[in-house]
Amino acid sequence: MAAAVICGLASLSVGYTARASDTAPPLPGGPPKARLVSRIDTKDRVAFITIDDGRSVTESMADFIKDNKIPVTSFVLPEWLKKLWEPMYSTFPKMTFENHTNTHRRLGRLSLEKQTKELCEASRLVTKIAGDAPRFFRPPGGVMNNNTLKAAGACGMPYVVKWSVDTAGGVVNPVGARTTLQRGDIILLHYIPQDTAVLKQVIQMMKEAGLKPALLRDYLP
Repeated sequence: MAAAVICGLASLSVGYTARASDTAPPLPGGPPKARLVSRIDTKDRVAFITIDDGRSVTESMADFIKDNKIPVTSFVLPEWLKKLWEPMYSTFPKMTFENHTNTHRRLGRLSLEKQTKELCEASRLVTKIAGDAPRFFRPPGGVMNNNTLKAAGACGMPYVVKWSVDTAGGVVNPVGARTTLQRGDIILLHYIPQDTAVLKQVIQMMKEAGLKPALLRDYLP
């Protein structure tokens, strides 16, 4: 696997590119801030399927993921991870479970203290259920501020992960003017019934672009 480069933001300013081996500067008297990632700059012909929320996992989506052994980075709320762990989530062979807050709160106007409480509680619960601590955090709706990077770092997560490809409304929509998928894309889907068809479309588009799905944990240390 080639060394990965993170394309995103170390702060909230645009245009920052950091290597995966970089270390964020420590906060005074605290842990380092998390880094904001929207795609991975890699020589490998891979893209990253990420699926959020977790309330509704249809059998058709589950079967498609398992039958095709698709690596998925899941940002599932603890409530739904617990309710669906035995019948569903524990059966996926190539899936990691990351942090999407505890109660799906929009974080933009919350204090650092409240964001930290929300994220750390979610990590505690996900670890208890899945047996592995989250490495990544995704803010609901992508809404965040600089305190979010501090809170994620304080809760042991080195990366805040957004996306470079959206699928809202059932339309695969890469950021910018392009219409095709590119290596390093982070693709956002949701565990909702209509996204089964979207996932199949994404996989087909990846094949047409000569890409394979990969886990974020294999490219972000």
